[in-house]
Amino acid sequence: GRARPEDLTGWMKAADLAAKYGAEIKDGVPVYTPADPLRSPDCVRLVLRVILGKDLDVLEVELQKMLSNPRRRAIVMDIFARDDEGRLYNIEIQAGLSGANARRPRFYLSMVDANTLEPGEEFERLPEAFSIFIVAGDPFGQGRPLYIFTRRAEDGLPLGDGTTIIYLNVLIQDQSTELGKLAHDFRCADPGKMYFSELAEATRHFKTEPEGVRNMCGKMAELLKEGEERGRREMYGKMAALLKEGEEKGLHEGRKAEQRSTVARLLALDKLSLEDIAAGAGLSLDEVRALAEQRRGA
Repeated sequence: GRARPEDLTGWMKAADLAAKYGAEIKDGVPVYTPADPLRSPDCVRLVLRVILGKDLDVLEVELQKMLSNPRRRAIVMDIFARDDEGRLYNIEIQAGLSGANARRPRFYLSMVDANTLEPGEEFERLPEAFSIFIVAGDPFGQGRPLYIFTRRAEDGLPLGDGTTIIYLNVLIQDQSTELGKLAHDFRCADPGKMYFSELAEATRHFKTEPEGVRNMCGKMAELLKEGEERGRREMYGKMAALLKEGEEKGLHEGRKAEQRSTVARLLALDKLSLEDIAAGAGLSLDEVRALAEQRRGA
Protein backbone atom coordinates (compact mmCIF):
# COMPACT_ATOMS: atom_id res chain seq x y z
CA GLY A 1 0.00 0.00 0.00
CA ARG A 2 0.92 3.65 -0.21
CA ALA A 3 1.66 5.86 2.77
CA ARG A 4 0.72 9.49 2.69
CA PRO A 5 3.55 12.03 3.18
CA GLU A 6 1.74 13.48 6.20
CA ASP A 7 1.86 10.03 7.85
CA LEU A 8 5.65 9.86 7.83
CA THR A 9 7.26 9.34 11.21
CA GLY A 10 10.49 7.92 12.57
CA TRP A 11 13.50 8.17 10.31
CA MET A 12 11.82 10.10 7.54
CA LYS A 13 10.36 12.69 9.90
CA ALA A 14 13.67 14.57 10.26
CA ALA A 15 14.17 17.72 8.23
CA ASP A 16 15.80 17.34 4.84
CA LEU A 17 19.41 16.44 5.55
CA ALA A 18 20.65 18.85 2.90
CA ALA A 19 20.60 21.50 5.67
CA LYS A 20 23.19 19.63 7.80
CA TYR A 21 23.50 22.44 10.35
CA GLY A 22 20.81 21.75 12.92
CA ALA A 23 18.74 19.11 14.63
CA GLU A 24 15.01 18.89 15.20
CA ILE A 25 14.02 19.46 18.82
CA LYS A 26 10.84 17.91 20.21
CA ASP A 27 9.85 18.45 23.84
CA GLY A 28 13.41 19.54 24.57
CA VAL A 29 14.92 16.29 23.25
CA PRO A 30 17.04 16.08 20.07
CA VAL A 31 15.43 13.83 17.48
CA TYR A 32 17.95 11.47 15.92
CA THR A 33 18.73 11.97 12.24
CA PRO A 34 17.60 9.30 9.76
CA ALA A 35 21.17 8.29 8.93
CA ASP A 36 22.22 7.48 12.49
CA PRO A 37 20.88 3.89 12.73
CA LEU A 38 22.84 3.10 9.57
CA ARG A 39 26.06 3.77 11.45
CA SER A 40 26.18 -0.01 11.98
CA PRO A 41 27.78 -2.10 9.18
CA ASP A 42 25.09 -4.73 9.85
CA CYS A 43 22.35 -2.19 9.05
CA VAL A 44 24.09 -1.05 5.88
CA ARG A 45 24.60 -4.68 4.91
CA LEU A 46 20.88 -5.30 5.39
CA VAL A 47 19.87 -2.29 3.28
CA LEU A 48 22.24 -3.29 0.47
CA ARG A 49 21.06 -6.91 0.59
CA VAL A 50 17.40 -5.93 0.26
CA ILE A 51 17.97 -3.31 -2.43
CA LEU A 52 20.68 -5.06 -4.48
CA GLY A 53 19.73 -8.66 -3.77
CA LYS A 54 23.30 -9.49 -2.70
CA ASP A 55 24.68 -10.45 0.70
CA LEU A 56 27.73 -8.21 1.00
CA ASP A 57 30.37 -7.94 3.70
CA VAL A 58 30.45 -4.25 4.68
CA LEU A 59 33.83 -3.33 6.15
CA GLU A 60 33.59 0.44 6.58
CA VAL A 61 30.74 2.85 7.32
CA GLU A 62 31.17 6.60 7.76
CA LEU A 63 28.43 9.15 8.41
CA GLN A 64 28.49 12.77 7.22
CA LYS A 65 31.61 12.18 5.16
CA MET A 66 32.82 15.34 3.45
CA LEU A 67 34.55 15.32 0.07
CA SER A 68 36.04 18.67 -0.84
CA ASN A 69 37.03 20.36 -4.04
CA PRO A 70 39.37 23.33 -3.42
CA ARG A 71 37.95 25.38 -6.29
CA ARG A 72 34.38 24.12 -6.55
CA ARG A 73 31.47 22.77 -4.51
CA ALA A 74 32.10 20.21 -1.77
CA ILE A 75 29.64 17.51 -0.68
CA VAL A 76 28.66 15.91 2.63
CA MET A 77 27.37 12.37 2.21
CA ASP A 78 24.84 11.01 4.69
CA ILE A 79 26.46 7.57 4.58
CA PHE A 80 29.61 6.33 2.88
CA ALA A 81 30.41 2.60 2.94
CA ARG A 82 32.90 0.16 1.48
CA ASP A 83 32.52 -3.62 1.12
CA ASP A 84 35.13 -6.38 1.21
CA GLU A 85 35.58 -6.27 -2.58
CA GLY A 86 36.27 -2.53 -2.60
CA ARG A 87 32.88 -1.43 -3.93
CA LEU A 88 31.83 2.03 -2.69
CA TYR A 89 28.35 3.08 -1.59
CA ASN A 90 26.86 6.51 -1.01
CA ILE A 91 23.46 6.39 0.71
CA GLU A 92 21.31 9.51 1.06
CA ILE A 93 18.09 9.69 3.08
CA GLN A 94 15.66 12.36 1.88
CA ALA A 95 12.49 13.51 3.65
CA GLY A 96 11.14 14.78 0.31
CA LEU A 97 11.89 15.19 -3.37
CA SER A 98 13.65 18.54 -3.13
CA GLY A 99 17.10 16.97 -2.78
CA ALA A 100 16.51 13.99 -5.06
CA ASN A 101 17.30 15.54 -8.44
CA ALA A 102 19.04 13.00 -10.69
CA ARG A 103 22.03 15.31 -11.22
CA ARG A 104 22.85 15.13 -7.53
CA PRO A 105 23.88 11.44 -7.48
CA ARG A 106 25.76 12.05 -10.72
CA PHE A 107 27.78 14.78 -8.97
CA TYR A 108 28.25 12.71 -5.83
CA LEU A 109 29.64 9.76 -7.77
CA SER A 110 31.98 12.08 -9.68
CA MET A 111 33.29 13.39 -6.35
CA VAL A 112 33.73 9.84 -5.04
CA ASP A 113 35.72 8.97 -8.18
CA ALA A 114 37.84 12.13 -7.93
CA ASN A 115 38.79 11.24 -4.35
CA THR A 116 39.51 7.56 -5.04
CA LEU A 117 42.47 7.35 -7.43
CA GLU A 118 46.00 8.31 -6.45
CA PRO A 119 48.07 10.50 -8.81
CA GLY A 120 49.12 8.45 -11.82
CA GLU A 121 46.85 5.52 -10.96
CA GLU A 122 45.11 3.86 -13.91
CA PHE A 123 41.41 4.57 -14.48
CA GLU A 124 40.77 0.83 -14.65
CA ARG A 125 41.38 0.75 -10.90
CA LEU A 126 38.24 2.78 -10.20
CA PRO A 127 35.98 0.57 -8.08
CA GLU A 128 32.30 0.00 -8.68
CA ALA A 129 30.33 2.85 -7.09
CA PHE A 130 26.68 3.07 -6.08
CA SER A 131 24.63 6.13 -5.13
CA ILE A 132 21.42 5.12 -3.33
CA PHE A 133 18.72 7.65 -2.53
CA ILE A 134 16.09 6.57 -0.01
CA VAL A 135 13.29 9.04 -0.67
CA ALA A 136 9.83 9.78 0.72
CA GLY A 137 8.35 10.22 -2.73
CA ASP A 138 8.44 9.12 -6.35
CA PRO A 139 11.08 11.14 -8.23
CA PHE A 140 10.02 9.82 -11.64
CA GLY A 141 6.26 9.45 -11.24
CA GLN A 142 6.16 5.85 -12.50
CA GLY A 143 4.62 4.34 -9.37
CA ARG A 144 7.57 2.04 -8.70
CA PRO A 145 9.10 1.29 -5.30
CA LEU A 146 12.60 0.95 -6.78
CA TYR A 147 14.47 2.54 -9.69
CA ILE A 148 17.90 1.22 -10.72
CA PHE A 149 19.89 3.09 -13.38
CA THR A 150 23.06 2.03 -15.17
CA ARG A 151 24.53 3.61 -18.29
CA ARG A 152 23.62 1.89 -21.55
CA ALA A 153 23.65 2.62 -25.26
CA GLU A 154 20.37 3.24 -27.08
CA ASP A 155 20.33 -0.39 -28.19
CA GLY A 156 20.81 -1.61 -24.61
CA LEU A 157 24.56 -2.26 -24.77
CA PRO A 158 25.95 -1.67 -21.24
CA LEU A 159 28.69 0.93 -20.95
CA GLY A 160 30.33 -0.94 -18.07
CA ASP A 161 31.64 2.15 -16.28
CA GLY A 162 30.87 0.59 -12.90
CA THR A 163 28.39 3.23 -11.68
CA THR A 164 24.82 2.61 -10.51
CA ILE A 165 22.22 5.11 -9.29
CA ILE A 166 19.28 3.79 -7.25
CA TYR A 167 16.14 5.36 -5.81
CA LEU A 168 14.01 3.64 -3.15
CA ASN A 169 10.55 5.18 -2.75
CA VAL A 170 9.48 4.50 0.87
CA LEU A 171 5.92 5.68 0.23
CA ILE A 172 5.22 2.36 -1.48
CA GLN A 173 5.10 -0.37 1.15
CA ASP A 174 4.06 -3.78 -0.09
CA GLN A 175 4.80 -5.59 3.16
CA SER A 176 4.61 -8.97 1.48
CA THR A 177 8.08 -8.22 0.07
CA GLU A 178 11.40 -7.51 1.79
CA LEU A 179 11.62 -4.20 -0.09
CA GLY A 180 8.21 -3.16 1.22
CA LYS A 181 9.16 -4.16 4.75
CA LEU A 182 12.34 -2.10 4.48
CA ALA A 183 10.30 0.89 3.29
CA HIS A 184 7.97 0.37 6.26
CA ASP A 185 10.86 0.31 8.72
CA PHE A 186 12.31 3.50 7.28
CA ARG A 187 9.16 5.39 8.33
CA CYS A 188 8.36 3.47 11.50
CA ALA A 189 8.68 5.40 14.79
CA ASP A 190 8.36 2.34 17.04
CA PRO A 191 11.30 -0.11 17.00
CA GLY A 192 8.93 -2.76 18.36
CA LYS A 193 6.91 -2.64 15.15
CA MET A 194 9.85 -2.93 12.76
CA TYR A 195 10.38 -6.02 10.63
CA PHE A 196 14.19 -6.04 10.66
CA SER A 197 15.89 -6.59 14.00
CA GLU A 198 19.08 -4.80 12.87
CA LEU A 199 17.20 -1.56 12.23
CA ALA A 200 15.02 -1.97 15.33
CA GLU A 201 17.99 -2.40 17.65
CA ALA A 202 19.91 0.50 16.13
CA THR A 203 16.87 2.77 16.23
CA ARG A 204 16.08 1.81 19.82
CA HIS A 205 19.64 2.63 20.81
CA PHE A 206 19.54 6.13 19.34
CA LYS A 207 16.04 6.92 20.60
CA THR A 208 16.01 5.44 24.10
CA GLU A 209 19.41 4.28 25.39
CA PRO A 210 21.31 6.85 27.50
CA GLU A 211 24.46 6.42 25.44
CA GLY A 212 22.57 7.01 22.22
CA VAL A 213 20.84 10.08 23.59
CA ARG A 214 24.17 11.43 24.86
CA ASN A 215 25.73 10.81 21.46
CA MET A 216 22.93 12.69 19.77
CA CYS A 217 23.15 15.57 22.27
CA GLY A 218 26.87 15.79 21.64
CA LYS A 219 26.43 15.69 17.89
CA MET A 220 23.68 18.29 18.06
CA ALA A 221 25.94 20.57 20.11
CA GLU A 222 28.72 20.11 17.56
CA LEU A 223 26.38 20.89 14.69
CA LEU A 224 25.00 23.97 16.43
CA LYS A 225 28.51 25.16 17.27
CA GLU A 226 29.59 24.63 13.69
CA GLY A 227 26.54 26.54 12.47
CA GLU A 228 27.20 29.41 14.88
CA GLU A 229 30.86 29.64 13.88
CA ARG A 230 30.01 29.54 10.20
CA GLY A 231 27.30 32.17 10.68
CA ARG A 232 29.72 34.37 12.62
CA ARG A 233 32.37 34.06 9.90
CA GLU A 234 29.85 34.90 7.22
CA MET A 235 28.56 37.88 9.22
CA TYR A 236 32.06 39.26 9.76
CA GLY A 237 32.87 38.71 6.10
CA LYS A 238 29.76 40.60 5.03
CA MET A 239 30.51 43.42 7.49
CA ALA A 240 34.05 43.73 6.17
CA ALA A 241 32.77 43.79 2.60
CA LEU A 242 30.22 46.49 3.46
CA LEU A 243 32.85 48.57 5.24
CA LYS A 244 35.20 48.26 2.29
CA GLU A 245 32.40 49.14 -0.11
CA GLY A 246 31.46 52.18 2.01
CA GLU A 247 35.08 53.29 2.23
CA GLU A 248 35.56 53.01 -1.52
CA LYS A 249 32.28 54.83 -2.17
CA GLY A 250 33.27 57.61 0.24
CA LEU A 251 36.69 58.00 -1.37
CA HIS A 252 35.10 58.08 -4.81
CA GLU A 253 32.57 60.71 -3.78
CA GLY A 254 35.32 62.72 -2.09
CA ARG A 255 37.44 62.68 -5.24
CA LYS A 256 34.45 63.74 -7.32
CA ALA A 257 33.71 66.66 -4.97
CA GLU A 258 37.33 67.79 -5.14
CA GLN A 259 37.33 67.58 -8.94
CA ARG A 260 34.11 69.58 -9.18
CA SER A 261 35.61 72.22 -6.84
CA THR A 262 38.68 72.43 -9.07
CA VAL A 263 36.51 72.89 -12.17
CA ALA A 264 34.54 75.67 -10.43
CA ARG A 265 37.74 77.56 -9.62
CA LEU A 266 39.11 77.19 -13.16
CA LEU A 267 35.82 78.28 -14.69
CA ALA A 268 35.85 81.38 -12.48
CA LEU A 269 39.25 82.38 -13.90
CA ASP A 270 37.68 82.36 -17.39
CA LYS A 271 41.11 81.84 -18.98
CA LEU A 272 41.09 78.16 -20.01
CA SER A 273 39.08 76.22 -22.56
CA LEU A 274 36.65 73.61 -21.36
CA GLU A 275 38.92 70.93 -22.86
CA ASP A 276 41.91 72.16 -20.82
CA ILE A 277 39.82 72.31 -17.65
CA ALA A 278 38.59 68.75 -18.20
CA ALA A 279 42.16 67.51 -18.69
CA GLY A 280 43.40 69.39 -15.64
CA ALA A 281 40.60 68.31 -13.31
CA GLY A 282 40.44 64.68 -14.46
CA LEU A 283 36.78 64.87 -15.50
CA SER A 284 35.16 64.18 -18.84
CA LEU A 285 34.40 67.06 -21.18
CA ASP A 286 30.66 66.38 -20.84
CA GLU A 287 30.90 66.67 -17.04
CA VAL A 288 32.78 69.97 -17.33
CA ARG A 289 30.22 71.33 -19.81
CA ALA A 290 27.40 70.37 -17.43
CA LEU A 291 29.15 72.17 -14.56
CA ALA A 292 29.71 75.24 -16.76
CA GLU A 293 25.99 75.27 -17.67
CA GLN A 294 25.09 75.08 -13.98
CA ARG A 295 27.42 77.99 -13.24
CA ARG A 296 25.93 80.17 -15.97
CA GLY A 297 22.41 79.38 -14.77
CA ALA A 298 23.21 80.13 -11.15
